[in-house]
Amino acid sequence: MATKGPASDRELDALFDSVFVSPELYLQSFDLEAKSLSFTPMTAETYRSSSFLDQRIHKAQPVDARVDMLPFLETYERFRPEPRPVGFIFHTAFCCSTLLARCLQELRDTLVLKEPVPLRVLSRHWFDPSTEDLCRRMGDLLAVLLSRRFAGEAVVVKATSFCNNIMPELMDMHEGNRAVFIYSDLEESVASFLKSPASRREARAFLAIMQNLLPPDMPLAECRQLTDAQVAALLWALQMAVYSELATRRYWGRLGALNCNGLLDDPATTLVSVARHLGIECRAAEVDAVLSGSAFTLHAKGRDRAFSRDDRRADMARLAERYAGEIRVASEWVRGLPLWRRVHGSPPAPIGAGAAVKNRS
Repeated sequence: MATKGPASDRELDALFDSVFVSPELYLQSFDLEAKSLSFTPMTAETYRSSSFLDQRIHKAQPVDARVDMLPFLETYERFRPEPRPVGFIFHTAFCCSTLLARCLQELRDTLVLKEPVPLRVLSRHWFDPSTEDLCRRMGDLLAVLLSRRFAGEAVVVKATSFCNNIMPELMDMHEGNRAVFIYSDLEESVASFLKSPASRREARAFLAIMQNLLPPDMPLAECRQLTDAQVAALLWALQMAVYSELATRRYWGRLGALNCNGLLDDPATTLVSVARHLGIECRAAEVDAVLSGSAFTLHAKGRDRAFSRDDRRADMARLAERYAGEIRVASEWVRGLPLWRRVHGSPPAPIGAGAAVKNRS
C-alpha cells in the first residue's frame, strides 16, 4: 500500500500501526487526482519548531511515505476510530494569527498544528461536485488525524485563512470543537493586502476560493472587475458576515471573535481568555514566560529578525498613509453593499480583555 524511503521501512511500518492514534506520522498532503496520501514522521519538537506545516515543515526523518488513498480510506472506514475535540484558530489573514498560535504552543501540554496543507486542499475542492464524495470521506479521516495526541495535551489547529469557506464543516468534525476567529479592523486588513503585488494576487485567489459564500447579487465574474482594494474590503466583509452568522446561529459559546489589537494591547489577559475558551489550562507563570520570551520580540512567521508590537504598529501606520486613498474609497464602497447589513459593528461572542463569552444554552 505504501511507497517508502529505503532506510526506514521498519520504522514507518511501526508508525502506520498506530497512525489513527499517534501524531508521529503526519499527513502532510493529499492528491485527489492521483488519489494518494503523503505522510512524514514527526515528533512533538518538530511540530513545535515548524513555522508552518507546508514546505517549511521540519521533518523528524528525511523520508516520506506515499500511500494509495482509497485502500487507506477503506481501512479507516472499517475501524472508524472516534475523533477527539480540538480547538481551531480561524483568521482573516495578516492579523497576528501566527503570533497567537506561537503563544499557545508555549503553554504546557499543548500541541499546535500550524496551517496543515490537507485542510487547504479540502477547502479548495469541497464545493466541487466531481470530488464531493471523496472530500467528505477525507474530511472524516482528517477529523481523526488532526485530533491525535502524544499524551493528554490539548490540540489546537491553526487553519489557513483560505479554510474559512469550510468553517462549519471543521467545527462539525466533533461536537466539542471550539474555535477563535481572530481578525483585524477593515482598514488594517485592506492595507495589509495592498502592501505588495504578491499579497494583492493572494487576495484575488482568496476570493475565488470563497466564491461559494458570495451573495447571489455579486457573482465572481463581477468581482473580477473590482480594484485590489475593493477585493480586500469585500473579503473582509464576507468573512465577518459568515463569522457573525455562525457564531450567533450555530456555535454560540463554541466560536468566539478576537480583535488582534486586543492581543497586541493586552497580551496577558487575552492569552488567558483564549486558552480558557479553547479548554487549555494555563497558569500565570506560564503566561509570564510566554510574554517574556521571543514571541513578542521576533517575527512570528520567520523568527529570523526582530519584530515587536511597536514594529507592527509602525508598519500598519506606514501602509495606512501610503494607501490612504485606495483604503478610503474601498471602505466606503463596501459599507454601501447589501452584504454590509450582515456585518455586525462589533462581532458577537468577543474573547479577550474585557470581553466575556456568554453561553445562551
